[in-house]
Amino acid sequence: MNPPATQYEQIEMLAERLSPGDKVRLIEKLTRALDREYVAQLPKAPGWPPGFIERTYGSLADDPIERPPQGELEDRDP
Repeated sequence: MNPPATQYEQIEMLAERLSPGDKVRLIEKLTRALDREYVAQLPKAPGWPPGFIERTYGSLADDPIERPPQGELEDRDP
């Protein structure tokens, strides 16, 4: 006696019977569901912490970064 098929196995067997067009529609529907239920919950790309720009803006106003003169560019052989 075979154990009962899992829900996934049952769906897989039913999907094999679908026409190619219906398979495409099923894939599109599953993709949208994944976007809503899974991808949307993934952590977002790291960015600046909240308030970072406001806290650091102007922090070097009393000690600005200066670039000294760079001098002359040396002549090199072509």
